[in-house]
Amino acid sequence: DELLNHFLEVIPMVYIGFLHLWAPIVFGILSYFSNTIFIYIILRKTRSSFGAYKYMLMSFGIFDIMYSTVDMVVAMGSHSEGNTFCVFVSHGPFAHNIELGFKALCVRCMFFSLSYGVLEVHFIYRYIALCRPKWISIFSEPKWITVMALGVFGQGIVWFCSVYFCMWSDDEMRSYLEVPFRRDYNADVHKIPILGSTYWGASTKLIVRTSAGIVIVSIISCWTIFFCIWTGYTIFKTLNTADMSKNTKKMHRNLLKALAIQTFIPFAISYIPCVVAWSVPIIHVDTKSLNNFTAVIAVAAFPFIDPLAIMLLLPDYRNSLFRMFLPFNMIYVNFVHHWAPIVFGMLSYCCNSIFVFIVLKKTRSSFGAYKYMLMSFGIFDIMYSTVDMVVAMGSHSEGNTFCLFVSHGPFADDPEIGFAALCVRCMFFSLSYGVLEVHFIYRYVALCRPQWIPAFGDPKWITVMALGVFGQGIVWFCSVYFCMWSDDEMRSYLEVPFRRDYNADVYQVPILGSTYWGASTGLILRTSAGIVIISVISCWTIYFCIWIGWTIHSKLSVVEMSKTTKKMHRNLLKALAIQTFIPFAISYIPCVFAWSVPIIHVDTKSWNNITAVIAVAAFPFIDPLAIILLLPDYRNAFFKIFLPCVNRPGKTNPETITSNHSSKI
Repeated sequence: DELLNHFLEVIPMVYIGFLHLWAPIVFGILSYFSNTIFIYIILRKTRSSFGAYKYMLMSFGIFDIMYSTVDMVVAMGSHSEGNTFCVFVSHGPFAHNIELGFKALCVRCMFFSLSYGVLEVHFIYRYIALCRPKWISIFSEPKWITVMALGVFGQGIVWFCSVYFCMWSDDEMRSYLEVPFRRDYNADVHKIPILGSTYWGASTKLIVRTSAGIVIVSIISCWTIFFCIWTGYTIFKTLNTADMSKNTKKMHRNLLKALAIQTFIPFAISYIPCVVAWSVPIIHVDTKSLNNFTAVIAVAAFPFIDPLAIMLLLPDYRNSLFRMFLPFNMIYVNFVHHWAPIVFGMLSYCCNSIFVFIVLKKTRSSFGAYKYMLMSFGIFDIMYSTVDMVVAMGSHSEGNTFCLFVSHGPFADDPEIGFAALCVRCMFFSLSYGVLEVHFIYRYVALCRPQWIPAFGDPKWITVMALGVFGQGIVWFCSVYFCMWSDDEMRSYLEVPFRRDYNADVYQVPILGSTYWGASTGLILRTSAGIVIISVISCWTIYFCIWIGWTIHSKLSVVEMSKTTKKMHRNLLKALAIQTFIPFAISYIPCVFAWSVPIIHVDTKSWNNITAVIAVAAFPFIDPLAIILLLPDYRNAFFKIFLPCVNRPGKTNPETITSNHSSKI
């Protein structure tokens, strides 16, 4: 707080929140990296058949770098309340001068329109390349290049003029925002660069002037959407009827797919949130400062995400990217399977670090040893995500066999080491069961056997519980290591599917699995034994958690304790129940389904990679949110740190007060 106050004294600033302040900077830096790599790969790895499109792709990367630069320099905030929507300069070099800041805001908004124009030119090129190939030479002529550049810039100028001449803020507009800005940002609205629109309950002149600006930018947005959809549909129809070689048609489809995703990304995560932000005041909906955590952050994110579409969809670029950053053997399953564990892993690091920090700083003394058990949850989730990213796991079920394999990463090169790594990865699946069981035991002891609660502070019993959790993991590890290893017979059943779906030699891939029927008796008995053991552990954990949870719930209904203490126990049980439901619903159940369906002759093939594998990666990120959002002390601490303008401390919830009659909870 002292550092922030000193910073505010030196640089004029409207502090909205941690995410709003840092997300544009982080995404801007990431955009510099991703677009620089994108341009480098285009320069070095583009085929000559791409022609002038090579330079158009480069223009995409250069524009995204410019976009991110403007977004970081002109730090933009947004607010919608009552009859008025506005954007303003929250901090940075343009925050101290109202006139200069207003012009900077207009330039920032102009880049919004320029991004439309860049997309339109790309769609025009793809349309001409396929539907009017005799015109393709114009993209190499300076005259026509200048015309297209002027068209894009002209559309940006129209947007600039619409906000500059129509949406400037007078004293009347600022008066409608005076109370919200003082309340939410502790700022004087008359000293902040602002542009916006007032829709009702104001002077006719203000409504007509500002609404005219909104109408113009809305028309440009609707035109761009219509143009891209119409051009894309025309290209798609032409591809279905065009007489060309299979390879040429495939290249056109890939380029159209990449352009469609490049269009969808800004529309979905940037344009639509912004249109919603400037439209909702018309229907009297107050989003207040929420726009700063949706539209503003989304606008900052898309220049980083945008170049990834082409790099990952076009095989030449994707292979070059992976050779640069992943120089080991790899089975490329699909985009989502490859990146979802990495994205969820990074989110898990952030979410669980925040969770551990809040538990460490904001836990009441009445929680006793449970404070450290909560922290163990967060630390374990971080370890789980690390293993999930390092041991990149794929799954396949077809015919008589279910298998897991290492798809890429440092363990993909060696079948023996990769198999051991897979077994460790599976062991963490069981360890997550054990962690849940210990938490249920603590809640049971705290309520039903309070005289035993000191055991959770006794090193001897802590060691016993840790060994119990680890022992369950070791049993799981041994069951897959000694029972589910793959021999040549098992691999022979997977040889055709792996060649067909992944273009991979199954004999070079680290694999474990189970074969259920139509194979040698030895193989069926050995692998099925492993499945039976891990299924028994899974069923036992489910039964144990349900039984303990029901016992605690029943005890809470009859136990004599203060209303406050009972509410706290109910909150903690509810949080633990949700923490249990999340992995069971989105992780364990899909996995049990994946290893069971071959028994009934159902082929899910590579679908497990879109369900079970991604779900397993997601739950360590989602898991800590249950306690943060369900327990009032943690929830208030979270909002105070990251969304201070949303945080409205009011009357203290009774369940957050420690009763004099309660002991350790």
